[in-house]
Amino acid sequence: MAEERLYLHCRECAAELEKSSSGISPKDFAKLEISVSRKGDKNLIHIDCIRHNKNVGTFTLEKLLFTTTECAHCGTKIEEKKVIH
Repeated sequence: MAEERLYLHCRECAAELEKSSSGISPKDFAKLEISVSRKGDKNLIHIDCIRHNKNVGTFTLEKLLFTTTECAHCGTKIEEKKVIH
């Protein structure tokens, strides 16, 4: 069975795109940033619109599983496949 996915977009970006006749897809128009934080005993993932400086969504995760070895932005090393509870 195929995995069902929902796509998140900034409301303001979607409204701008709807008014535009550019033919750009929402995927190509989006300027989203994803970050992870910890609040108390909860792992949170945040999705923010860079264009409008607004939060698009914040989700609580049971576990975080990093499959990369370093941050693409700052180069900080991350232990591969580290699970954070």
